[in-house]
Amino acid sequence: MKNKLLTLFVIFVGLISFNWHSPLVQAATTIQNPSKVLVVYDSLNERNHRQEDVQTLSRMLMSMGQQVTMMAMSDYHAGMISKGHYQAVITMVNWPGMKFDNPAFDRDRHQFNGKKLHIGPLMTVDEKQNFPGNWQEINQQSFILKGQNNCYEQQVDFQRQIQLLDKVTGNEQALSQLVAANGTNQTYPFGIINGQNAYLPFFSSQGATLLSSIQLIAQWLGVHGNYVPYVDVRNFTPLSSFTTTKEFIKNLDSFEGNMIITTTSTTQNTDTKTFKNYLKFLREMTRDNRAVVYLNVPALNGVDSSNDDTLMNMLTQEISTLIENQIFPLGVSAPTYWNFDKYYQLNALNFGDATLLYNQINNQDYHTQTSTAKAYQTMFFAIPHSALKNIKWNINGRYTDFTFPMPVTVDYHFPNSKAKAEKINREIKALPFAPMSQYLYQFNTGISTQTQNLRGKDGVISLNGTPVSEIDFHQIKQQTAGIRQNRDQTGHLTTKGIVDKISNVLIVIIVVTLIVLFGMLAIGRKLYLRMFKNRNLKRTKGAKKK
Repeated sequence: MKNKLLTLFVIFVGLISFNWHSPLVQAATTIQNPSKVLVVYDSLNERNHRQEDVQTLSRMLMSMGQQVTMMAMSDYHAGMISKGHYQAVITMVNWPGMKFDNPAFDRDRHQFNGKKLHIGPLMTVDEKQNFPGNWQEINQQSFILKGQNNCYEQQVDFQRQIQLLDKVTGNEQALSQLVAANGTNQTYPFGIINGQNAYLPFFSSQGATLLSSIQLIAQWLGVHGNYVPYVDVRNFTPLSSFTTTKEFIKNLDSFEGNMIITTTSTTQNTDTKTFKNYLKFLREMTRDNRAVVYLNVPALNGVDSSNDDTLMNMLTQEISTLIENQIFPLGVSAPTYWNFDKYYQLNALNFGDATLLYNQINNQDYHTQTSTAKAYQTMFFAIPHSALKNIKWNINGRYTDFTFPMPVTVDYHFPNSKAKAEKINREIKALPFAPMSQYLYQFNTGISTQTQNLRGKDGVISLNGTPVSEIDFHQIKQQTAGIRQNRDQTGHLTTKGIVDKISNVLIVIIVVTLIVLFGMLAIGRKLYLRMFKNRNLKRTKGAKKK
């Protein structure tokens, strides 16, 4: 009996240890040893609505595969550059009128031997010395910005004060040009690279300025690629209009490329007709792989932040529900600030090794904020369609030759009316970029939970290594129907809740078993001592009789 109890104890300990050490979400594929970039900005400049520029810069760097640390200049302390082991440092002046200065940062940046980029006015004397030539301060001027090889041009925002080199000499590089719009046609280099040092006179999340900034920063960092944008349509949900969705799908039939549909799903009311229509529409969109699905993170007002497992459980169940209904998400979509939060990184972004990040300025609800973002294997830089308006493209034929150095999407919101669906269709067809239709060949991306590993590669989507075309999803639904009866405290269906309850049951059994075992040992010891005393007593009495 004693041996059986010990064996049972060992088995239970093994089971519970396995459960404690099994990861709930398989770690996403991240870039091994990415370059570390520190961005120090003077202000978010919310007064002038320039906080989006700071967020856009961080997204741009992340999509180029960099590990980005964002820091306000007021938070910088001496030695942070050297202690952080950064390969590049960016100074961003986002509010020139503030004229904020940090002597400790200026000293550390001057001594730093890595790559250095200054964005905006107010360059220090030592920064200017990194660029040979004559500096000019130009006030109250308008310019036309012409891109590399004159691929595009646009009149940019009026510049109250700007510092420019009069020309490029020696080994310096200027990828774009500013042409004075005052009739003189005086030209200046927009953005300069001289060895490890670079300069951008101003930055914007819009238009030709954004495109030229992307080109210069990629060249400065040594990031090379030739990507044509995909189209992404964001925030398709179970509540999207039935009529509008049908119109959108009809327009999708005439689109020659792949789209990325980012969808916000749910774990509640999944048996309703509305949700079934939502699944049916998603299947129709992804027919013949004409659209790729990215799972958008939920609105935080639907997440119980006091329960650290809630977000993970919710997304796990959403992924399972989509897969069982033959919808295969191959990435995660989220606001940029989610990648500056340790909790969101671990419990949401880690599901996918591909992410699509977009700006969200308002309603930033952090859980465990961090200044350093993770670098994922594939990260799309979403450019709002509105940011490309008023650019004049120099096109030979139907499409521009301009390409991006990193994965990019032209971003639209899912329409909420038939008229907007028709408008989006017209705008997509008018884009100057050739439609891309090779997502499953160009990218190797997927989503992983504890039990499900989706992967899109070489034109095939596979689940746990088996092509989805060979899987009986009706059988999978039947197998998981019973599991879903278990719910966590939030009311969301979750397999994690089952695991937790099994763990609790096992712990109770172990404790009871130990109590019984020690009780039996104690009783056995008493019986053994009593038997031993009785034997000694009998021997003593026998000896006396003799």
